[in-house]
Amino acid sequence: MAYRKGAKNLQAEVDAKVKDAFSKQCKQRGQVQHDAVTGALRVWLALPHAVQSELISRPPRNVYEFLIDRLVNVQISKRLDELGPLKLEFLRLLEQAGEQGGK
Repeated sequence: MAYRKGAKNLQAEVDAKVKDAFSKQCKQRGQVQHDAVTGALRVWLALPHAVQSELISRPPRNVYEFLIDRLVNVQISKRLDELGPLKLEFLRLLEQAGEQGGK
């Protein structure tokens, strides 16, 4: 039974180490577990499907760095797509700059 108006219960069986670490961190940070889980679910829902799939199939050692890397790559890809015909020229110039930086 949900105790907050507009709320629903969510039950899941998770790895004991993950649950224990979660409980410990919430306690250390003075966070309410309900609020932390709700925040985590909001993040999950905002992730692209491909990123969700990777997190499920191949959990990384450092989830934070993994997410930053994937999300930055998604944003770069979007911006490159927005360049349209200029995209190839931009990539060529970027490659040239990298070659010159290595000399």
